[in-house]
Amino acid sequence: MTPPETARPPAIDTARQKLETEQARPAAIRTGETPGWPRTRGNVWMLDQAADGKLRYMSDIYGGRVLGYEEADGIAIAQTPPLALAMLALGTQVAIERPLPEKFEWHALEVDASGSLHGRGPTFAARSHAVAAQRLAEHHGHALRTIATISQPQSSMTRADLAPDGVMITGLLSRLRSTVAALAARGKTVFVDRISLSLLDGEMQLSENEVGEIYADTARMLAGFVAPITGQASPPVTVVSQSCGTNARALAEGRLDIDHPTAGIIVATPSHPFPQDPNLRGAPTPKARMLIDELEARAVATTLDGKRWYCPRLRQAWIDGTRVIAEFTTLSNLISSGSPQGFGFAGYTGKCPQIIKVVLFGSTVQIDVDALPQGDDVFLTYAHGPSADGSPDNYGNIHDTWAANSLQEPGQILHRYALSCRCRIMPSDLKAKHSEAKA
Repeated sequence: MTPPETARPPAIDTARQKLETEQARPAAIRTGETPGWPRTRGNVWMLDQAADGKLRYMSDIYGGRVLGYEEADGIAIAQTPPLALAMLALGTQVAIERPLPEKFEWHALEVDASGSLHGRGPTFAARSHAVAAQRLAEHHGHALRTIATISQPQSSMTRADLAPDGVMITGLLSRLRSTVAALAARGKTVFVDRISLSLLDGEMQLSENEVGEIYADTARMLAGFVAPITGQASPPVTVVSQSCGTNARALAEGRLDIDHPTAGIIVATPSHPFPQDPNLRGAPTPKARMLIDELEARAVATTLDGKRWYCPRLRQAWIDGTRVIAEFTTLSNLISSGSPQGFGFAGYTGKCPQIIKVVLFGSTVQIDVDALPQGDDVFLTYAHGPSADGSPDNYGNIHDTWAANSLQEPGQILHRYALSCRCRIMPSDLKAKHSEAKA
């Protein structure tokens, strides 16, 4: 025999309805009352409610790490110092989706069209920079910051796309204004500390000087536009990675820091040592692009810390007997990661000289050839054009002694590789600083 259902006392139903009603009410209405519960799937500790209705609490929602959160209007971000950084990326390789190991969803934020903050954006260049910066901060035991990420992709870019009143530049600045306003509502001031550029892939006929001028003008223009929007007194740095190719664009990108010293440009790394995407001309693979972003982030951090970041660069070349001697400008001794190295010749007449042996001495490279290059205007090339030592075109493996374990890809060692470059072989009575004894 089934017992009759026992009715619940009216008081229990009333209390339950009241509780559900209170929890459903907006936080701002509950000011001074018991705090509502935050929208988190993790555990919550030390829940508090500010006078403006914002909820603050500790939670383990982010991969089991216990962090402090601040929630307003149902949107939570990590509790961080009041100064937020912004990282901007503009250009060709911005929209390559990087396989980031994590996204820092509550620290690396974007603003959508409605003005709401979130950390769910695509893993484009600016977010890749933000993740690399956060991992560097963790590595050094520093506090994590809120980082606003703004990626503005543009493929087949020409100089017309960089017009100050064009869609690309005005769109970038509009998103920055929305970001500043959204973070101001959270009590944070925004400082743009870097802008990553990859320009002009759609205008290959430009000369080396023209490419350099456009890069420098763009860097100065963006720095001038950004400062009034954020109110910052110092301009952001501009960081560039040298593209891979046999064109003037690559050569110009590798010289931006020395040809335009007042533009505030850091040349972080060449792209040629990294795997290239066979389906995208001149573009590294997504994983390679992630590692290049990490090198850019390290170059910016090193520079902002008052230290030097300078990739090895071919400075001069001359004939010494039956050898070609190349001098590099470098922060430390040169090292070759195996063989071949990536040297070649351009502008010669007749048969191309074949390289027999390459020996490194400090900042000097001694190149033994089967015959000296002939011609009135002969160039020594490095990772720029057909090689004479059996290496693939546009590839070299020389770097200085700096090395670091990648924080993005475990087991990957990062190096500061020599830039693609070329140098006219000049008549000279100079002798190499170091030289292997001749047979």
